[in-house]
Amino acid sequence: AGLDLPLMGGDGMKDDAFIKAAGEAGEGVLASTVGLTDAKMTTAAGFHAAYDAAGFADPASPYGAYAYDAANAIIRALPAVLNGQSKPIDARTILSKALATVSFDGSSGKVAFDQYGDTLYPTFTLYVVKSGSWTPFS
Repeated sequence: AGLDLPLMGGDGMKDDAFIKAAGEAGEGVLASTVGLTDAKMTTAAGFHAAYDAAGFADPASPYGAYAYDAANAIIRALPAVLNGQSKPIDARTILSKALATVSFDGSSGKVAFDQYGDTLYPTFTLYVVKSGSWTPFS
């Protein structure tokens, strides 16, 4: 169609396999991901130090601090779910509602959710392919 526009996609696109397959045509391609880069997420320093000290074979992923906070949000909501029971029948419904009451300072920053389960503190990073690698767009 004669358009000379950059390609842009979501977090599924931000993969080194895309760059390898696209070759030079991948230069300038944009992809967004959930969350901030580790360099901009100063609250994650403690998480990364503990993860590294644990001696895991694989390095923490870019989603590590977010997964850690998600698990902690569920743990904080469990008392409302269990309420003295070993396994309530409607645990999923109760957990969904209880998560809306969770609020804390986590490894990824402030953690809190609305009544629909969406974060109250959304963040994302936009990346661009520069010199054959994904680089935060600035």
